[in-house]
Amino acid sequence: MPPGRDLAYALAPWQKAGLKICLVAVDGSPSVVPLPSVGPLAEMWFRLTTWYTLRRNPLGGYGVFVPESSGG
Repeated sequence: MPPGRDLAYALAPWQKAGLKICLVAVDGSPSVVPLPSVGPLAEMWFRLTTWYTLRRNPLGGYGVFVPESSGG
């Protein structure tokens, strides 16, 4: 199973630099995962869709604020 689009996007520069990306099965046998090359238009599309879908929380970060429990 190939990695998701976001993970493939993050791993592509490492693979381009010569690092082998492997998928390790449950039995421990590794297999090299070829990642498709990402063109400039696809990279721009990925950045735009990420920028428009992520929203900042009130504290300035991304994601949902999880309040701590007030006790027992």
